[in-house]
Amino acid sequence: MQIQEDLANNLRAWKALDPTDAEAQARCAAADKALKDELQAAIAAEETERMLVAKEAAKEAARGNEFSVLRFINGIITGHMDGIEGEMAAEGEREYRRIGLTQQGHVIPSAILRSTHGQNAGTAGDGGYLTVTTQHYIEDVKEKLVVANMGATVLNGLIGNVSLPSVGGVQATFLNEGVSASAKKANVANVTLSPRGIRAYMVTTRDLLKQTSLDVERILMDRLSDAAAACLDKAALAAVSTAATSAGSTLTFANMVAMETALNSLNANRGRMGYVLSSAGWGTAKTTLKSSGVSGYILDEDKRINGYKADFSNQLADGVISLFGNWGDLYIGNWGGIDLLVNPFALDDTAEIKIQVYSYADAKVAFSKSFSKVATA
Repeated sequence: MQIQEDLANNLRAWKALDPTDAEAQARCAAADKALKDELQAAIAAEETERMLVAKEAAKEAARGNEFSVLRFINGIITGHMDGIEGEMAAEGEREYRRIGLTQQGHVIPSAILRSTHGQNAGTAGDGGYLTVTTQHYIEDVKEKLVVANMGATVLNGLIGNVSLPSVGGVQATFLNEGVSASAKKANVANVTLSPRGIRAYMVTTRDLLKQTSLDVERILMDRLSDAAAACLDKAALAAVSTAATSAGSTLTFANMVAMETALNSLNANRGRMGYVLSSAGWGTAKTTLKSSGVSGYILDEDKRINGYKADFSNQLADGVISLFGNWGDLYIGNWGGIDLLVNPFALDDTAEIKIQVYSYADAKVAFSKSFSKVATA
């Protein structure tokens, strides 16, 4: 967002000023306040417009015109999209333009994709009709993310770049009365989430797209959310693997404990702690004793390792066997709705249609000391 860039530029100029130049200092301070007010107004307007879109969708649903991803895709193919699908396509275009994303095809806006909150699903006027399958896409993606299940911090509906302060070096001590505290400078670094394009594709048939069943809608949305979740998981786990400190190259119980020890030594063993293993590592952990001649496998019957929550993923980078740490220090950001580029001719010999799915997300680790790994390289 341009306002955020202007804020950053003004802050840089402010820092470069002569501290004794009161007039210039005052100008930068006034500009900073004006830009922050403008940013808050823009964010509020974005949220208001999003709510209006959701309400309009609810009204259409109450009139028996529920949004359908099948009708949306068929409208793209035929070039004739009307009703609520046409309105939402126009809103998707406006949404991408507002948040500065490049549109490839037709956008299903985020207001349609996210599940309803604070409403009565059983009452049409309260948004109950919005609880059809297509409206749960964002929550579906989140539920399918291994990293989200482990406790990663997921931020939806972002606008522009988002800088999150990563602060370390903060200490507290008891003080004797009348004794001043010695100041310790905090080490501040920004973790910036920026919209990165994710592209996945699926193939479906013309016959399937002719259906009106909600079960078929569910199949399509499942495929879309599966693809998005797999891609996001891979990016997030790669970010964790890059940041993590090494604690060995083979999966043994001793090395699992070494992963914990690596974090303990840095006072980083806190928060949403747990293990994510590769699928091969998961199998090894289920069949490997903690120690020779001692009962008990590395992965116990409750799917925990040494008392910590554990899961597995096929999205770990090559050579990574296990990751351990505070998953709350992994941030995942999502921007806008999903963009569909439909090609009805690429596979016309088999009467199939190729659908490319674009979305925008990012994953960053706030503290590298929060993770450790076992990896062969």
